[in-house]
Amino acid sequence: MATETKTDTWWATAAVGAVVIALCYGFARYAYGPFVPRFSETFGLTTVGVGVLGGLSTAGYGLGLLLAPRTSARSARGTVLLAAASATAGLALMALAPHVAVFGVGIAVAGAGAGLVSPGVAQLIGETVGAGARDRAQTWANTGTGLGLAASAFTPLLAFGWPVIWAVFAALGVAVTFLAWRTLPSGPPAHRWHQGPPQGWLRSCSTPRSSA
Repeated sequence: MATETKTDTWWATAAVGAVVIALCYGFARYAYGPFVPRFSETFGLTTVGVGVLGGLSTAGYGLGLLLAPRTSARSARGTVLLAAASATAGLALMALAPHVAVFGVGIAVAGAGAGLVSPGVAQLIGETVGAGARDRAQTWANTGTGLGLAASAFTPLLAFGWPVIWAVFAALGVAVTFLAWRTLPSGPPAHRWHQGPPQGWLRSCSTPRSSA
């Protein structure tokens, strides 16, 4: 039966979803805050400049949230891959930025990945995981936010310069994007959100998080 087939690999979808969420939130969106003193030193940022960069991250995040319903309706798997690619591209731009304008573009692109990822993962789970395991899968996928924050929390203590650290983040992003491309299942091609976004996304979006 279709439901039994869906349920068989729920853990793999949830695990990979959690890893992509960890990339998008823990590295691409929230790792910025602890590194503000280093960024300020490199680019000569004032308090206003720091706030503008944080605002660009939030703007990118908001844009991702606005795009997510439409992209997820077309392809939930594609939305998750787009989120991972956006986070990776943003991190790479930040690592290679010769000046603050390029850095600002990077932080906005990275933020968009965070806006896309939770709706995409929730939609993909709704399409590919059987009803009996769907709540478990969504719960495990949502742990990615905490895992990402925990994984990035110690990085300001590293002796390397922040461009090196961000380059490593981007390299991890390439690996995560490739993993997601190879392992995530495809949902029904004509699926649409006839009755609103998945409940798993609503729960994940209502979870309080620290600001950038």
